Amino acid sequence: MAAEPPAKAEGLRTLENAPVTGPCTVRRDLHEALKLANQIEATQRTVIYVSQGDLAGDAAEAVLESVHSANKKRVRIHVIAVDPTQAGESFLKRLADQNGGTYYRLAE
Repeated sequence: MAAEPPAKAEGLRTLENAPVTGPCTVRRDLHEALKLANQIEATQRTVIYVSQGDLAGDAAEAVLESVHSANKKRVRIHVIAVDPTQAGESFLKRLADQNGGTYYRLAE
């Protein structure tokens, strides 16, 4: 489905107005993305998550469980991995799979 210009403009406004305060963690990033996606009036909601998969102290299982619980409207999470570690890649693949998304690794 192609994004129409009004939808693109709304998406850009949403990103520009998204608050970024405090330290970022994978769990927090994903919860904030889901919160914004759930506010959009659409039949399909999608998050594109770009990451190395560095959990910065979070446990992969805890993050996956937390995201699963927070994803009440079944937002698809597509993942683009940028130079992930082996553990990061495993986590990102599972994140995409668990949330109906696809996993893509950028070539080095």
